[in-house]
Amino acid sequence: FAATLGILRELGKKVLASFRMNDAHFTSIQNPHVSEFWKQHAKLALGPAYGYYGGCLNYAFDVVRAHFFDRVVEFADLYPEIDGIELDAMRSPFFFSPGKGPEHAPLFTELVRQIKAALAAQARRLNRPDYLLSTNVPLTPELALECGLDVAAWDAERLFDYVSVGSYQTDMDHPIERWKKLLV
Repeated sequence: FAATLGILRELGKKVLASFRMNDAHFTSIQNPHVSEFWKQHAKLALGPAYGYYGGCLNYAFDVVRAHFFDRVVEFADLYPEIDGIELDAMRSPFFFSPGKGPEHAPLFTELVRQIKAALAAQARRLNRPDYLLSTNVPLTPELALECGLDVAAWDAERLFDYVSVGSYQTDMDHPIERWKKLLV
């Protein structure tokens, strides 16, 4: 990573490290590439209701959110020269049991607050500008909230510098006007 970051810096490019917040890849005990954390917490997976995404971890559990937070902070500690972090909550956009996204959205928002605060504290320690924080969320505000992503609350608290809405192998007709009404 350090070599790549150096090259991009020389080219005058901003560098954000992108973290997929949940990932369906390698989520099987039989897979030799499954992470140790996943092996130890396989019972915290979302389960068959999500089909392919069933191996993703359930963010309703403190240990799952703490693990993700620790990985982001660890990366920023290892590579303080990055300009920021992107939290990719779109590619595997399921974080809570079916129907529980809006109810558990405050848990996710608190995680985002903690990440923002940790990055700000590190920036102060290093006497550097604040890290940028970006997020990639599902296509519509309603779908994002159903997944437990309260983008309006994040915007109200100014937790992000950039929000990108996207689709993953689906319709590319982005409802930008709905997002403009929701976000300040």
